[in-house]
Amino acid sequence: MQQDFAEIISKVGQPSHIRPVPADVIEAYRGRVPDGLLEFWAEVGWCSFQDGYYWVSDPGAFSGLLKDVFRNDPEFAQADFVIFKYDAFGKLYGWQNDTKVITLDIAAYNPVFSSQHDEQRPDTGEHWSDDRYVANSISLAKEERSYFAEQDLNDFERALNALGPLNPGEIYGYSPAFALGGQGTPETLVKAPIIEHLLMLNQFVHIGVERYVLDTTDPNNPYGRLERVREIGSPR
Repeated sequence: MQQDFAEIISKVGQPSHIRPVPADVIEAYRGRVPDGLLEFWAEVGWCSFQDGYYWVSDPGAFSGLLKDVFRNDPEFAQADFVIFKYDAFGKLYGWQNDTKVITLDIAAYNPVFSSQHDEQRPDTGEHWSDDRYVANSISLAKEERSYFAEQDLNDFERALNALGPLNPGEIYGYSPAFALGGQGTPETLVKAPIIEHLLMLNQFVHIGVERYVLDTTDPNNPYGRLERVREIGSPR
């Protein structure tokens, strides 16, 4: 396995809910995602890490949702993006060859779509390979889960204890959701099918488009910042 992806398991532990990926599906995505991700699919499969905190997923399951989200957008087309991962609350992570890793968070308090255009790491000056971008996104699972648990900024542990572990295709969603007036408190979490839940939310939200901006003269954001520039479906 490509080294960047081989490091994932050493960082986040053994995967669960493993689903083998057919060879013809892997070949269908060749050239659309980094080869290292295809090797990971072939050797490990679609799976989850950290008790279902992150899921390496079947991109085909999200094609209808992406079509719904980007239906009237003047800049982005749903066919450009390959969703390779989602988290326990429905935040999607995808790949596009020009913009690298993208994130789409429809269920957030402020729904947002963002992309990473720059290939150079502002903290070290290092240029990451495409494989490294995707592998790093997956390998952050343990570190991110631990950080948010320690800061009491994430409801995953509470939901896991109260509702039990997620099954493939499920997420923890607030009911009512933010878009419907919910307050996002832990006791309002329920298990929900990810596709249906996000399709429903997309009917009510305005998803902001954010751009990564690196400004070395900005002392408050030495590693760059995200700026909201417009909404999905609005003019550029």
